[in-house]
Amino acid sequence: MTIPTDFLKALFASGDYILIRPIESWIEDKKKRSRVDYRGIRYFHVGLNGGNGWQNLDRSLRIFLKAIVRRSATERSNLFYGVCPRFGQGDGHTNYDQAWQICTVRALWCDIDQCTVDEARERIKAAGLPEPSIIVWSGNGCHLYWILALPFLIDDVGDPAPVFTEFIDQEPGKKKRPRKYILGQGGERLYLDIKRHVPALSAKAQLVQNVLSGITVRIGADHAFDLSRLLRLPGTMNRKDERNGRTPVPCELVECDPSRRYPFSVFAGFASASSDRKNIHTQDIDSANPARGCRGRSKSTGDWQRVSDYRPCPVCGKPDWCIYVGPDDMPEAAICARVESERRVGEAGWLHRFEESGENRQRRGRTLSRAFLLASQLAQGQPNLAAMAEQWRMPENSHQLLRLGNSLGLSQTSLLRLGTGWSDDRWCWSFPMRDADDRVVGIRLRRPDGSKLSVKGGHEGLFIPEGMDSGGRLLICEGPTDCAALLELGFQAVGRPSCTGGVKQFCLLVQRLVPEEVVIVSDSDEPGQRGAEDLASVLVGYCPSVRVIRPPDGVKDAREWKRLGATAAEVQASIDAVRKRRLVIFSEKGR
Repeated sequence: MTIPTDFLKALFASGDYILIRPIESWIEDKKKRSRVDYRGIRYFHVGLNGGNGWQNLDRSLRIFLKAIVRRSATERSNLFYGVCPRFGQGDGHTNYDQAWQICTVRALWCDIDQCTVDEARERIKAAGLPEPSIIVWSGNGCHLYWILALPFLIDDVGDPAPVFTEFIDQEPGKKKRPRKYILGQGGERLYLDIKRHVPALSAKAQLVQNVLSGITVRIGADHAFDLSRLLRLPGTMNRKDERNGRTPVPCELVECDPSRRYPFSVFAGFASASSDRKNIHTQDIDSANPARGCRGRSKSTGDWQRVSDYRPCPVCGKPDWCIYVGPDDMPEAAICARVESERRVGEAGWLHRFEESGENRQRRGRTLSRAFLLASQLAQGQPNLAAMAEQWRMPENSHQLLRLGNSLGLSQTSLLRLGTGWSDDRWCWSFPMRDADDRVVGIRLRRPDGSKLSVKGGHEGLFIPEGMDSGGRLLICEGPTDCAALLELGFQAVGRPSCTGGVKQFCLLVQRLVPEEVVIVSDSDEPGQRGAEDLASVLVGYCPSVRVIRPPDGVKDAREWKRLGATAAEVQASIDAVRKRRLVIFSEKGR
């Protein structure tokens, strides 16, 4: 087998040190045994050639990987690598393999044992995780990776101290025992087998490890979330228990798409699900105690609570990422992940204290009113759909807006006109559905895998873009993305919720906009064409001219038509080629 270099290129960058550690494992006396092939440990340095560390390194990397694969076959060892790059320069890089020494995290991961690739994909969906950048079949389970859009830098402490090893003599005939240590301020040896000598993880390191732990809990993976984690290299053999005759099985790269990159904020909420969770930023949050500078009862660090749909953030009004302390209806302080203040509290966000003066209480009440109105309606099963749609609405150039546009071949402009949003909680894009008077009556959700659903409590409406004009020609199509495609071609368009839905609202909308002509652009399948004909038969009673067109043969819908290169002139030619439909009323006299 050959180790795929694309895999390593996706996970590492210029200047990184990649740790390769060969380990033999076997069963002896019904117990698991292991042996590190110390002479086979290697560190590959990704150089800095011309700003592209991989430039001209392909050949040397392939030679390096072939050598370690040959040795692993001789030693019956499994080849593991450090998921996070190791710290250090020159010869010193070999002294930085502990979790508290990791300074850069380029990807998040999990290790699911006894799980097929298809089962792993189902678990990803159920956990609300995005599509992984990399999937590896280990021979006994799956490794999943999510590459970060920007590396998570653990820069809230200084450079880590190097770890040294001394070898201590034991009884005659026994190998020397390795003992690791760091040097204290006075040069004394602090042995790491004594717990108090082990440096604690910094706040940022603990945060990312909590996130990894939370992903592990949500997806049902193994306990493999420490920052110094080693995982099996794809393109090598799983040689567990080979010395006892077990046949090695291949570890294979199933999928690798480095273009799937996600901001760390997408995963930050998983920290709350961590089974191994420690209080991150304890010192920062303790010093942010509202009792210090706020009147009223004091609260301890443990009283900080996560916001939710029913208790949104009192600062930004959103139901995720932030925390607060104090009564639900009138918090004493909040740490908001979105709205900045003069006080930054680590990676948690910015501290906002709420003074108890009447003026500030009144101002805070106004800030909370919209958020708690939404929360109370949610609690009563009556979602404020307009507030939801506005809360989820994406700004221009946002990551998820660009991602959706790139995947569908649509521009930001057309998607923004439709009020397209993104929900981190539901991991879906959102499209508000409106009635003929432009009120939000429902929200259509689209998952990254293309499946669709709607927010409970709403009902079907139309996908009406901003800036609609009266008169002229109105095109009607199925769904928001077909509508966006027609908008990009310069037409005035509205989407219907399905091939049969929205008839009543279209009648009302046509009465309000008074178009000179309605053109229904059907999908190419039979239900789509039949639904278009049924709608046309109704709208002829409300509009002086109605036409029905469909994309050319072999083209599914309006969006695919546009993606294949259709121009406004081609669509216009299709419209001109079909007859107008008009309502003709015969009088008794004329019969």
